[in-house]
Amino acid sequence: MLFFKKMKHTFILQEGRWIGKGCYIDDDDQVIPFEGEITTTHLNKEWVHETIMKLLLQDRTIEVHNRQEIVPFKENKSITTWKSDDPDLGTLSGRYAIVDDSILSVCFSKNGKLQGSEYFMKINDTTYKNRGTLTKGGKKLSSWVIDLTRIEE
Repeated sequence: MLFFKKMKHTFILQEGRWIGKGCYIDDDDQVIPFEGEITTTHLNKEWVHETIMKLLLQDRTIEVHNRQEIVPFKENKSITTWKSDDPDLGTLSGRYAIVDDSILSVCFSKNGKLQGSEYFMKINDTTYKNRGTLTKGGKKLSSWVIDLTRIEE
Protein backbone atom coordinates (compact mmCIF):
# COMPACT_ATOMS: atom_id res chain seq x y z
CA MET A 1 0.00 0.00 0.00
CA LEU A 2 1.26 3.48 -0.88
CA PHE A 3 1.05 6.32 1.59
CA PHE A 4 0.60 9.94 0.60
CA LYS A 5 2.25 12.48 2.84
CA LYS A 6 2.20 16.24 2.55
CA MET A 7 5.81 17.33 2.18
CA LYS A 8 7.33 20.71 2.85
CA HIS A 9 9.22 21.60 -0.31
CA THR A 10 12.30 23.82 -0.24
CA PHE A 11 12.75 24.16 -4.02
CA ILE A 12 10.73 27.00 -5.62
CA LEU A 13 8.44 27.31 -2.58
CA GLN A 14 11.26 28.92 -0.61
CA GLU A 15 13.70 31.57 -1.75
CA GLY A 16 17.13 30.18 -2.44
CA ARG A 17 20.06 29.45 -4.72
CA TRP A 18 20.76 26.03 -6.17
CA ILE A 19 23.63 24.50 -8.13
CA GLY A 20 22.75 21.94 -10.80
CA LYS A 21 25.02 19.30 -12.36
CA GLY A 22 24.14 16.61 -14.83
CA CYS A 23 23.72 16.08 -18.53
CA TYR A 24 21.74 17.48 -21.42
CA ILE A 25 20.69 15.07 -24.17
CA ASP A 26 20.07 16.64 -27.59
CA ASP A 27 17.72 15.49 -30.35
CA ASP A 28 20.41 13.10 -31.68
CA ASP A 29 20.83 11.55 -28.20
CA GLN A 30 24.25 13.16 -27.82
CA VAL A 31 25.00 13.53 -24.11
CA ILE A 32 26.56 16.86 -23.10
CA PRO A 33 27.81 17.66 -19.58
CA PHE A 34 25.75 20.39 -18.01
CA GLU A 35 25.94 22.69 -14.99
CA GLY A 36 23.99 25.68 -13.83
CA GLU A 37 22.66 27.87 -11.09
CA ILE A 38 19.05 28.60 -10.18
CA THR A 39 17.86 31.48 -8.01
CA THR A 40 14.30 31.81 -6.72
CA THR A 41 13.17 35.16 -5.31
CA HIS A 42 9.73 35.74 -3.76
CA LEU A 43 8.34 39.18 -4.57
CA ASN A 44 4.96 40.54 -3.48
CA LYS A 45 2.90 39.47 -6.49
CA GLU A 46 5.15 36.91 -8.16
CA TRP A 47 8.06 34.58 -7.64
CA VAL A 48 11.00 34.97 -10.00
CA HIS A 49 12.86 31.78 -10.91
CA GLU A 50 16.08 32.54 -12.83
CA THR A 51 18.29 29.90 -14.38
CA ILE A 52 21.75 30.10 -15.93
CA MET A 53 22.66 26.85 -17.68
CA LYS A 54 26.04 25.97 -19.16
CA LEU A 55 26.45 23.25 -21.77
CA LEU A 56 30.08 22.12 -21.55
CA LEU A 57 31.00 21.22 -25.12
CA GLN A 58 34.52 20.01 -25.95
CA ASP A 59 35.49 23.21 -27.77
CA ARG A 60 33.29 25.80 -26.04
CA THR A 61 30.67 26.51 -23.40
CA ILE A 62 27.16 27.57 -24.37
CA GLU A 63 25.32 29.61 -21.75
CA VAL A 64 21.51 29.71 -21.69
CA HIS A 65 19.48 32.08 -19.50
CA ASN A 66 15.84 31.63 -18.53
CA ARG A 67 13.52 33.68 -16.31
CA GLN A 68 10.18 32.36 -15.09
CA GLU A 69 7.50 34.43 -13.41
CA ILE A 70 5.50 32.19 -11.09
CA VAL A 71 2.11 32.97 -9.57
CA PRO A 72 2.62 32.12 -5.86
CA PHE A 73 0.84 29.00 -4.64
CA LYS A 74 -2.35 29.92 -2.80
CA GLU A 75 -2.76 28.58 0.72
CA ASN A 76 -3.76 24.90 0.75
CA LYS A 77 -3.47 24.67 -3.05
CA SER A 78 -1.04 22.38 -4.84
CA ILE A 79 -1.10 23.87 -8.34
CA THR A 80 -0.09 27.21 -9.85
CA THR A 81 0.91 28.76 -13.16
CA TRP A 82 4.08 30.26 -14.58
CA LYS A 83 5.32 31.92 -17.77
CA SER A 84 8.68 32.68 -19.33
CA ASP A 85 9.94 34.65 -22.29
CA ASP A 86 12.91 32.79 -23.69
CA PRO A 87 14.95 34.36 -26.51
CA ASP A 88 15.29 30.99 -28.29
CA LEU A 89 11.98 29.31 -27.43
CA GLY A 90 9.62 32.30 -27.28
CA THR A 91 6.89 32.65 -24.66
CA LEU A 92 6.13 29.50 -22.69
CA SER A 93 3.21 29.05 -20.29
CA GLY A 94 3.17 26.32 -17.71
CA ARG A 95 1.89 24.85 -14.49
CA TYR A 96 3.56 23.55 -11.38
CA ALA A 97 1.81 20.86 -9.35
CA ILE A 98 2.96 19.45 -6.03
CA VAL A 99 2.48 15.70 -5.74
CA ASP A 100 3.93 14.13 -2.59
CA ASP A 101 7.75 14.21 -2.86
CA SER A 102 7.77 15.87 -6.31
CA ILE A 103 7.05 19.14 -8.02
CA LEU A 104 5.78 18.48 -11.55
CA SER A 105 5.83 21.02 -14.37
CA VAL A 106 4.29 21.06 -17.83
CA CYS A 107 4.60 23.84 -20.38
CA PHE A 108 3.62 24.78 -23.91
CA SER A 109 4.22 27.55 -26.42
CA LYS A 110 1.49 29.90 -27.56
CA ASN A 111 1.13 28.04 -30.88
CA GLY A 112 1.23 24.64 -29.15
CA LYS A 113 4.19 23.33 -31.15
CA LEU A 114 6.55 23.28 -28.17
CA GLN A 115 5.66 21.16 -25.15
CA GLY A 116 7.71 20.26 -22.12
CA SER A 117 7.48 18.36 -18.89
CA GLU A 118 9.78 17.90 -15.94
CA TYR A 119 9.80 16.94 -12.32
CA PHE A 120 11.80 17.88 -9.26
CA MET A 121 11.93 15.02 -6.74
CA LYS A 122 12.88 15.95 -3.19
CA ILE A 123 15.64 13.83 -1.68
CA ASN A 124 16.04 16.08 1.37
CA ASP A 125 15.82 19.81 2.15
CA THR A 126 19.02 20.58 0.22
CA THR A 127 18.87 18.02 -2.63
CA TYR A 128 16.46 17.48 -5.52
CA LYS A 129 16.64 15.37 -8.67
CA ASN A 130 15.36 17.01 -11.87
CA ARG A 131 14.40 15.16 -15.04
CA GLY A 132 12.66 16.59 -18.09
CA THR A 133 12.11 16.78 -21.81
CA LEU A 134 11.14 19.35 -24.43
CA THR A 135 9.39 18.40 -27.67
CA LYS A 136 8.44 20.24 -30.85
CA GLY A 137 5.73 18.89 -33.09
CA GLY A 138 5.87 15.56 -31.26
CA LYS A 139 9.64 15.13 -31.73
CA LYS A 140 12.18 15.38 -28.94
CA LEU A 141 14.30 18.53 -28.92
CA SER A 142 16.09 17.78 -25.67
CA SER A 143 15.98 16.05 -22.33
CA TRP A 144 18.01 16.42 -19.16
CA VAL A 145 19.12 14.71 -15.99
CA ILE A 146 20.21 17.10 -13.22
CA ASP A 147 20.99 16.84 -9.52
CA LEU A 148 20.28 20.07 -7.63
CA THR A 149 22.02 21.10 -4.39
CA ARG A 150 20.99 24.12 -2.35
CA ILE A 151 23.70 26.71 -1.64
CA GLU A 152 23.60 27.65 2.03
CA GLU A 153 24.23 31.36 2.51
